[in-house]
Amino acid sequence: MFVHFLESKPKVIKSKIIYLFLLFPFYLSGSDGVELLKDSVPVYQGYQKAYALYRLGHYYFTSNNDSAMFYFENALKEYSKIDDEKGIINCYGMLANIFNDYGMYDTSIALNFKVIDWGKKHNDIRTFIAYLGLGNTYKDIGQLDKAKTFYMKAIRGDYLPAKTAAFANMGLIYLNNDEFDSASYYFNGALQEYYTSDTSQRLNQFNIATILLNLASVAYGKGEYEKGIRLLFKSLDIARKIDSKRLLAKIFLNLGEGYYHLQQENVSLRYYLKAKKIADSLGANEIREEVFRTMSDYYHEQGDYEKAYFNLTEYHKIHDSLIIEGYKSSIAEMEVKYSVREKIARINTLKKKEQMIIGLFVSIVMGIILIGLIVILLLNRHRLKLKYARNQAEARSEMEKMKTKVAEEKLEKIITSLHEKSAFIEELEQEIEKLSINTEKENIEEKIRKLRKTRILTDDDWEEYYRVFNEIHPLFFSSIKNYRDLSVGDKRQLIFLKLGLTLKEIAFLMGISPEGVKRARQRLSKKIGLNDAGELKEFIERL
Repeated sequence: MFVHFLESKPKVIKSKIIYLFLLFPFYLSGSDGVELLKDSVPVYQGYQKAYALYRLGHYYFTSNNDSAMFYFENALKEYSKIDDEKGIINCYGMLANIFNDYGMYDTSIALNFKVIDWGKKHNDIRTFIAYLGLGNTYKDIGQLDKAKTFYMKAIRGDYLPAKTAAFANMGLIYLNNDEFDSASYYFNGALQEYYTSDTSQRLNQFNIATILLNLASVAYGKGEYEKGIRLLFKSLDIARKIDSKRLLAKIFLNLGEGYYHLQQENVSLRYYLKAKKIADSLGANEIREEVFRTMSDYYHEQGDYEKAYFNLTEYHKIHDSLIIEGYKSSIAEMEVKYSVREKIARINTLKKKEQMIIGLFVSIVMGIILIGLIVILLLNRHRLKLKYARNQAEARSEMEKMKTKVAEEKLEKIITSLHEKSAFIEELEQEIEKLSINTEKENIEEKIRKLRKTRILTDDDWEEYYRVFNEIHPLFFSSIKNYRDLSVGDKRQLIFLKLGLTLKEIAFLMGISPEGVKRARQRLSKKIGLNDAGELKEFIERL
């Protein structure tokens, strides 16, 4: 029903306010300039080489995180060779953003704190950029109190780009929590800062238009639709001036919502159609999805069921494609994250084994020395004995020699093993320096990836999924064999929970709605004798 849409939260620009390239951005003259710079890198030395690699990292920063990381890491190595502190800190700051995008939040936080430590010591603006980065990271992982703390540090700083971005992101936090007065305060604070800067710059104009759009969402949330529409028209004027098509589509979408609330349905439909036209030309599926859903509800309310059905069908097509794209993106990020952590874990394990072998080697050497001392003492004692005991003493001496020989053979084997382990570790450490997305994975990683890619839609699919799962968790089904009333669907739910899949992922794999998954979990909890899905999750983790 269209009424359901009207009761939903106002549309918000949920992405962070643009703050990329705060550290004096570099621009390359198209692909030809990039290729020329790549060709020059092998020729350059010292600062020139580091600077060129850093520029290449900036070029790929907004389009290809893998390439950007490759160039920033190599720039970091070159800056470290020449002990260029500013270059090193710049690389830390950019890598922190990339690790945050990969979901490696601990690494991102650690790098930002390194930037802060250096920035405080040198009274440098990079301190406030790092505060902003920490705020964004803690916002992404849901630790909003910490995010607010670091945003406030950036706001209290004297670096305008970081301050305005922090103001705007604080506004987004409060807007998403329906705290409209606080959201309005911070959005207006961001506007005030932008108006003190050069408003002729396209980036500043884009950010001003975006903040006006979010202020309109605040007005909608408070039921002030006429005020919201006035703000949207201000944003519209700027968006047209800078020719930002995507922003225009979002403004039209919000205008359609506002006019519908004011019961001006024809005007509302006109703006929805404008948003659709722009979204179609851009291929912006996230906007097209919302337009089709809205228009489906609109035509349903008007009694035009044929058009309502058509728009609803288009909405579901786009909605499903966006889910699949998000799923693939999450898997790719998880693979990168897992690859790096797996390699580091293997190195640590091998280093521990190497330390154990060294300890064993030292113990054997000490044992041999001790045996040698005992032999010497025995020989001296034998020489002092009477003639009739000499044969016994010689036999005892031979036995000791044999023990020494066996110990030496063992020592030789351990030394050989130690060399092999050391060589393997050295080889692996060299491999880590060349890590890429195509790094060879462990056998267990291949099985897990195969599990995640398999869709449980047919019996054949399920048998393959069950086989791979059983190789990783061979004791899982024997742990639940006492629960005889479990259906095939129940067992699939248990497997998905064991693998840590989200509600949406389970719904996608089983071909049902998220609500259907919730109901299935409740029934499964009762069969096992548990109160709710929360207790069911704890039960599965203990298996």
